[in-house]
Amino acid sequence: MSVSIGKWWDDSSDAVQQREWVYMKVWPSESGSGFEVLLEEPESSRHVNSKILGQKLTPEQARKHARLDDFFAVSDFIIDNDPAVLSYLSGEEVNIAGRVCKH
Repeated sequence: MSVSIGKWWDDSSDAVQQREWVYMKVWPSESGSGFEVLLEEPESSRHVNSKILGQKLTPEQARKHARLDDFFAVSDFIIDNDPAVLSYLSGEEVNIAGRVCKH
């Protein structure tokens, strides 16, 4: 999961320069009680060359970042509230209800 935080309401180049992003690996916990989330190298993300996400952070940079908790809060929100992500992570047929999909 690539998570970018910053001024997404503004498409100016200044806003993009103020955004930062991390790449996170997400998988079901062994206990079945939820999901595990781990910071990964941004080069593992298929969005590594995307300029719109802002500055990529390595796991080491992210662990020292003032907004580390925000990155995890966003990933938790996505997992808990996006039916497509939750169904995929749960090993079910991907549920795209409520999404615009051009298939």
